[in-house]
Amino acid sequence: MNWLKFTDWLSGAIVTIGGLNMGLVGFFNYDLLANLFGDGSTWYRVVFAVVGLAAAYMISFMFRANESTIHAHA
Repeated sequence: MNWLKFTDWLSGAIVTIGGLNMGLVGFFNYDLLANLFGDGSTWYRVVFAVVGLAAAYMISFMFRANESTIHAHA
């Protein structure tokens, strides 16, 4: 059985949270992170940077998942 590594799970959770916040902004013009941390504050920017890093990591996860699928069927 193929279990996700902790970093895979954590990155997925962070990207999901970031995506939900973007959905709130897009549909309702409500930025939850800005309300929690203050728009443009240091913490607000840190959270966005972490979401960006998690998204970059998830790109590598997609390639790793694809490679394991290819090797499993070969």
